Amino acid sequence: MRLFDRVTALKNRMSAYCFARLRDLITDPYAFKAQYKAFNNNADLNAWETQSLFHEVVDFYVNSYHQRMERKQIFVQGSWKKTRYQKNLYRKPKAGEYSEDGRILVHAKGDIKSFELIRRKTHMTGIVKYLCYMNLDTLDPEHMTNTTMQAVLLFCRHYHPQRWQRACRVARAIQDRMIGSMKPIRFTSGAHRRHPVESKSLVVEDQSNGQYRWWYQLRLGKGKEAEFIRLPLLFNVQRKRPEDLRLDAVHVCYVRNGSQFMVGATYEAPPLEFSPTGIGIDTSVGIDVNTKNNLMALSNGQTYDYDRSAISALILLVDKITRNGTPNLTFRERARWGKLCRVNEWRIKRIIHDMLDALQAARVTDLMVEDLDMRGDATFLEHHALKIKYSRLLRLLRLSHLKDWIGSQAEKRGMRMHRTHPAYTSQEL
Repeated sequence: MRLFDRVTALKNRMSAYCFARLRDLITDPYAFKAQYKAFNNNADLNAWETQSLFHEVVDFYVNSYHQRMERKQIFVQGSWKKTRYQKNLYRKPKAGEYSEDGRILVHAKGDIKSFELIRRKTHMTGIVKYLCYMNLDTLDPEHMTNTTMQAVLLFCRHYHPQRWQRACRVARAIQDRMIGSMKPIRFTSGAHRRHPVESKSLVVEDQSNGQYRWWYQLRLGKGKEAEFIRLPLLFNVQRKRPEDLRLDAVHVCYVRNGSQFMVGATYEAPPLEFSPTGIGIDTSVGIDVNTKNNLMALSNGQTYDYDRSAISALILLVDKITRNGTPNLTFRERARWGKLCRVNEWRIKRIIHDMLDALQAARVTDLMVEDLDMRGDATFLEHHALKIKYSRLLRLLRLSHLKDWIGSQAEKRGMRMHRTHPAYTSQEL
């Protein structure tokens, strides 16, 4: 416990060091990670463990910054929308107030009730959003690997230099505000990674012991003053076998509930076992993914559909969130949004589960699924029932992940999944 308490204190010192140099960290995280050598003088962890721990702390700050940038909405002010009272608004007189008709005029008809800022996004807001993730001190569009953004930035810089300079100033100001709003990260756990070769802390087998067969050899200290103690390990043999443990892989050491020493280890996944391919067309089934009439149509004539009412509720919430192009998301709406997405994903996975159970009972061994790619997909066609564009419906249903969900569940049943080009797979007679 004293070891893990010292590691916790070391992580907090690293966190304070990173927070004091936050701008250098955000500007070039890769170069900043080389400063782990400033903490090599500790008496518990060797150089590899210290480096790994420092890199994890740096990644915590980088991920926190990127999450803030993702939530940051960049827009331009379009206009003001004002709402006026349609009739006179009265209230009852309070103590000491007098009115002939027994009511007090609060707002007259035609008075302004509320203002609303109409926000919109433009090409320049997209450029500013992209620049917020870049190091503006060393940014050179001439040497960018992203050819699409390179063409956009070069066009803006050469043909609109004033807008380019303004976009850089706005992006730098946003970066300053994001960095200024960050708070130091405080760690309460001494979890850290160890390498069996570098640290000599590893899982060992002792067949001579009658009570415990597997032990963890923990190193205390480092160098010539290092000491080793052995802690007995317990495994849930119903989930994993100790014999499948990767003894040469990096593992994580931590303490849970202040009393249990835990080791996060790596197991070798067992090789996939598939059913032998049968002869005939009944052993293979083609799966066509669509959204017009159903969710999935099989080549044997069976169809599986999604819940239209659940999708309608999700569409209404999305429309409310993205009204006027701005996310007016409250805590309750955010919780409801997350719940609807999880329920929708669970329902689709349940449909896949029922479909594969039926196919497995029919002794189907091979599945042909179209390899959908939703990136850049856009259409103006609307779903006749849901009144939503098909491209938007595809993203709400997360159909780009459908082939992965089918593949993961099919492998557990010993069924092969083959991906085919989606062209000419959805045709109507």
